[in-house]
Parts: sequence; structure tokens; C-alpha cells
Amino acid sequence: MKRFWEAVFLLAGTTIGAGIFGIPYATAKVGYPIGLAWLIVLTIVVCVINVLYALSILNSRYKKPRQFVGYAQEYLGNTGRYVALFVILFGQWGALLAYIIGSGVFLSIIFTELGYAPLYSILFVVVGAFVTLRGLKLIAAIESWLTIGMVMIVVAIMAVGLPHLDVHNLAVAFGWGEAGLLMPYGVIFGALSGYAVIPELTQFAKGNGFTKKHLLAACIVGALIPAVIYGIFQMTVVGVSGALTSEDAITGLLRFLDPGIITVGAILGTLAMFSSFITLTRVIKDTFEYDFKMPALRAWYLAIVPPVLIFVAGVTSFIRVLEFMGVWLGTSSGLLIVVMYIKSRKKPKRRRSRKSKQ
Repeated sequence: MKRFWEAVFLLAGTTIGAGIFGIPYATAKVGYPIGLAWLIVLTIVVCVINVLYALSILNSRYKKPRQFVGYAQEYLGNTGRYVALFVILFGQWGALLAYIIGSGVFLSIIFTELGYAPLYSILFVVVGAFVTLRGLKLIAAIESWLTIGMVMIVVAIMAVGLPHLDVHNLAVAFGWGEAGLLMPYGVIFGALSGYAVIPELTQFAKGNGFTKKHLLAACIVGALIPAVIYGIFQMTVVGVSGALTSEDAITGLLRFLDPGIITVGAILGTLAMFSSFITLTRVIKDTFEYDFKMPALRAWYLAIVPPVLIFVAGVTSFIRVLEFMGVWLGTSSGLLIVVMYIKSRKKPKRRRSRKSKQ
């Protein structure tokens, strides 16, 4: 049972990232009922995609671990391979860039007197890079504790914020004309999308004797936990801040709550971003190592360096990076996974022949 929850937290911890901070702002613009509806619908969609991806991996003829690009090549040919590579690299490098930017901001809030944001961003990368070299079991264990910490902090914010919640804020939209019905789609879909780690989850499940039923259950529960946390955070922040809900969700609460909430929110942000950073870095590393047969150290280097170079070059807009990553990675990856699953079901049973041992 312990291993099952480690698998669940591996997925949940990867999913809960920078996207959580964009959900209240997008929700406030279109109105809480519509924002909540988007959250429910997209949670169902993501649960289905997680399950389809896991089933596609189980249907694979390959015995050795692969990543998204490798499975796309198996089921969709070389064209699928390069489309998947383009989608994953730009989407996940963009996600890592968002974590690098956001972590520096939040750490500078926590340690106001000791440094400035860019320095903390680099420190964040160094620590995260070290953890990714230590292996999947360490990552799973860290994800478990970080996710538990995330839940506790969200509950704490809810407890502090609920006495200040104005129900009227949950019944109106504060920017319908400029936002439109679809505004929350990209932000929420991106925030819920954690299926990049499904190959790692499947590998972890196989290594610990999971049944197929337990693996698929972990895929679903690992998506539901972030959705519940997002829903609590969404309701609390919009209900308290209303029209003053900020893009980062936290600073907009200053007018209503004790300034200490900023520090708590910064801790929340740092935990979320570190949790996702270490696992996504591992995913990109494994893509190069398993799908392109690169040496492990070179694959690790290519996973870490590009987003750092983009950051050093001056790309530091947290919100713009977050929006791009959400729409691009969530939608395009989801569509590819559905097509891959359909193709995997049409594959002849003999694909598990002697060639499958490659």
C-alpha cells in the first residue's frame, strides 16, 4: 500500500506546479461557476488521458523503458517521433523555465534579506539537478513528502482565508469582456497535465509488482488529488480577492489577509515548483537516454541547460511562459496520446515476438 501511494504522489507531485497560481486569476475573469466547470471537465479529460497513456505503454513491444517520443515512434512512425519530440521538448523546457523564474521570485520573498530572485533561481536549478541524478526512488520519496506538504499549506491558506470569503465574489465575473469563455482552458489544462511522468510511474509500478488495476488506479488518483487541491485554492482565492485577484494569486490577498500569507504562499510555490522540476528534468533526461540512446550524463546536461540559457538570455515573464506551456503541452500531448492508444489497440498481437526484446 505504501508503494501505491508513492506512485500516486509521484504523479500528483509532478502535476501540482506553477499552474496552480494562474487558476484563480483565470477563474475570476470568467466567473467562479464557469471556472469550476472547466476544472471538473478537464479533470475527467486528464484522467482518461493518463489511463490511455498507461495502457499504450503496457501494449508496447519494447521491454526497456522509453519516453513519449519513443512510444510515438512505435505507434505513429518517424513522423510521430519528430512531432512528439517537438511538442515535448518545447513544452517541457518551457515548463522548466517557468519553474526557474517562479522559484526565484518566491524564494526572494521567503529570504528577503539574503539575496535576489535570479540568484535564487540558479540555486534552485543546482539543487534540482543534483536530485535528478540520484534516481527514481529518491524522486518518488521526495514527491510524497512535498505533496503532503503542499496539501497542508493549501489547507492552512483555506483556513485563514475562509473567514474573509465573500460569496458575492463567487457569483460574478470580473473581466468577461476581455477574457471570454475559453480563458481558463489553457491555464487549467496545463495545470492538470502531469502525464509526462506516466512512463516513470509505469516503470515504478512494474518494479514494485503492481497489477494493471493498481497502475490505472494510481493514474486516476494521482490526477484527482491535484484537482481537489486546485478547487480549494480556486474557491478560497477568488472568494477572498474577487476583482483584485492577481495573476500570481498570492499578492492579491494582501489587502484582505495578514502579510504572513505571502510567506506561506511563497513556500507553497517553491514546494510545487521544486516537486515538478525534479521529475520533469528526469523525464527529459530519460527521453534523450532511452529514445535517442545518449549517455546518461549528456542526456542530463541537455535536460537542464536549455531552459537555463533561455533564462540567462532574459526571458523572465512568468505568466507568459506559463500560458504558453499550458496550451501547447496540454493540448498537443493529449491529442497525440489518444491517437497512440488507438494505434496500440490495432497493433497485431505478434508484436510481442522475439523482436520485442530490442
